[in-house]
Amino acid sequence: MQPRHSLNSLARFWDSSPTRQRGSTWRNHKKSGPVPRWRVGLLSLRTPRITQSHLVVFAALLLLAAATPQQDKVFSGPQPGEKAPPFKVLQVFGPQAGKEVELAGESKGGPALLVFVHELTRPAMQLLRPLDLYASKVAGDGLDTHFVWLAADRTQTEEFLGRARQSLNLQSPINISLDGIEGPGSYGLNRKVALTILIVKEQQVVANFAITQPNETDAPPILAEMAKLVGKTPPTLAELGADRANMRRDTARPTPARPTDVARPAADAAEAVKRLEDEVARLKSLDQEHHARALARVAELEKRVAELADALNDARTKIAKLEGSPAPEPIKKPSPRVEPVPAARKDEPRKDEPRKDVPRRDEPRKDEPRKKAGADLPGRTPMDPEIIGLMRRMIQSTNDEATVKEINDAMLKWAGDDKQRKDDLKQFAIRIAHLGYGSDPAKAAIKKLAAGD
Repeated sequence: MQPRHSLNSLARFWDSSPTRQRGSTWRNHKKSGPVPRWRVGLLSLRTPRITQSHLVVFAALLLLAAATPQQDKVFSGPQPGEKAPPFKVLQVFGPQAGKEVELAGESKGGPALLVFVHELTRPAMQLLRPLDLYASKVAGDGLDTHFVWLAADRTQTEEFLGRARQSLNLQSPINISLDGIEGPGSYGLNRKVALTILIVKEQQVVANFAITQPNETDAPPILAEMAKLVGKTPPTLAELGADRANMRRDTARPTPARPTDVARPAADAAEAVKRLEDEVARLKSLDQEHHARALARVAELEKRVAELADALNDARTKIAKLEGSPAPEPIKKPSPRVEPVPAARKDEPRKDEPRKDVPRRDEPRKDEPRKKAGADLPGRTPMDPEIIGLMRRMIQSTNDEATVKEINDAMLKWAGDDKQRKDDLKQFAIRIAHLGYGSDPAKAAIKKLAAGD
């Protein structure tokens, strides 16, 4: 380019020569004689004309390039080569639905795919579905896949997943993080991304995908890492789409009943019954825990009230002695027993219905003593919050023999050689055995305590 500008400068110099100034033109030169060969070369090398519009467009392109920020790589979670520590979740759908399970340590070093869902959108589901479909196909090769929802309100998220189960249509287990919206603290997840996908082997991260705006086009590199982990050839999105279409077609089209198809509804019904039984056991455990916690709280409050009553009686006695007046009648302390109210039986009438065997009275007689709540239950509940807390741990429906033995030893250690504590423990065990709380190993241990063994 530099020689071209030099020749143009030379041409402009020739145009400003005295010959040019005397009015000579190219036409005159053509008339007067042939144009010099070197001048013709100069005309052919002249650069194209740059207009003002060209300059404006070029300046706009420069400004746009300078104003466009460079997108830095987004990080979320452990990076490749780092450890993936185990963490606990609540499994909503899966083989252990309704239970707290430990992920990243559950696979015992095997390959695992962990998908942390920070935000669920329609494009995100377009990415999750092919990953879930391929994960279900290679599950037999040892790949353990889990979807983990991150949310601040666990109960609300559990209700949402229950409503959206059919629309999500994910075959892999769905879980809720017990660490809130931030997720496991040791993972360092980024809340600004929509999905954090980790591929783990031997509790070490092999690949990490932090995606802010997920869609189906993000699936191929993830599928490639999944296939590499189990030694397979990665599928294409077209192949997975065909598989998904075949699954929909087979589901929508009725097929002749086969022996396996006949047995499948029974298996599904058995699985549903098992889930319902687990949910009933969980709710019963929560009810027992709340009941025992209320007993412990009431016992603690009564103990404080008794201490305050003793202190107040001592103060009143001292004041009366200083004044030379007789000691006042002491303030009565509350009863040390905390009597649980038994649940109403089916054969018992409601409160608003009169009993058939007892004549109805609008008001009880004043001279008739009032029956204490729970007086028909055997045994009694002690005041000590420590033994009440141990019993609350004992009656958990999920306790196994080892846990029951540990709690039983703690109860015996609490009682020691104190006769009063031994009697309190025995009476408390008699009451709990009558109520039937706890797992089978716990019931056997409570029965032994009630017998004084």
